[in-house]
Amino acid sequence: MIPEGAELVRRLKSEGYRVVVLTARDNHDVVVKFLAKNNIPVDGVTSHKPPAIAYVDDRGVHWDRDVEKTMAHIKRLE
Repeated sequence: MIPEGAELVRRLKSEGYRVVVLTARDNHDVVVKFLAKNNIPVDGVTSHKPPAIAYVDDRGVHWDRDVEKTMAHIKRLE
């Protein structure tokens, strides 16, 4: 678990945001149990990307139409 991630989720919830965890895991129960065990409050767990104001992802790449900048970011993740 990344402590700062749990802190961010708790902060978002305390400020009234709805937090949904998007997972690629087939078994959502594993994620739900992990979150409950670690006292991380969320509004749901899904494998489908819901409409949102923002997506927070530790491996996400922001696309701003700058191909070189985007390629450099992807390469840094390798």
